[in-house]
Amino acid sequence: MCADDVHADFVFPAHDEIARWDETFPDIRVVNASDYYLAIGWGDLMFFTELPTWGEVRPRHVYAAFNGQNDVALRVLAVGRPRASEGCVPLQLDNDGREALIAYIKRSLKGEDQAAVRAPSYVEAYYLANRRYGPFHTCNQWIADGLGAAGIRHAWFAPFSFGVTWPLR
Repeated sequence: MCADDVHADFVFPAHDEIARWDETFPDIRVVNASDYYLAIGWGDLMFFTELPTWGEVRPRHVYAAFNGQNDVALRVLAVGRPRASEGCVPLQLDNDGREALIAYIKRSLKGEDQAAVRAPSYVEAYYLANRRYGPFHTCNQWIADGLGAAGIRHAWFAPFSFGVTWPLR
């Protein structure tokens, strides 16, 4: 799992026989899957696709997101191998926990076998997801809930990324 100051993602090997990410997220194309990982996060689709920097966020964007007015999506991004750093925390999962986390992510999708709503490149795509974004269900709360589903120590309320990473240290 990796996080920056604002947002956290689960990070998995792109080639994963258990998860079968290539079937779940067919719009992601990586040349050599053994060298790539997938960062998977949940959140407000407008924030992901229309606001490339935090400097562009206005009160109306926050209001719309916190009131659940926008679609939500899973953002899937091909990334390099995560490096041990303050922002990335390796998750210690047994097979049951790993399968539970994978199932949690797949249950978050709005439907099976869906095409990406927006795929700006072969390494990034957005898939419509369940639930609504709000002050009590943020992108980081989605990560914390996934950790709980996998049986990992997690915050019960984690609206910010530090709330996700703190219990893991």
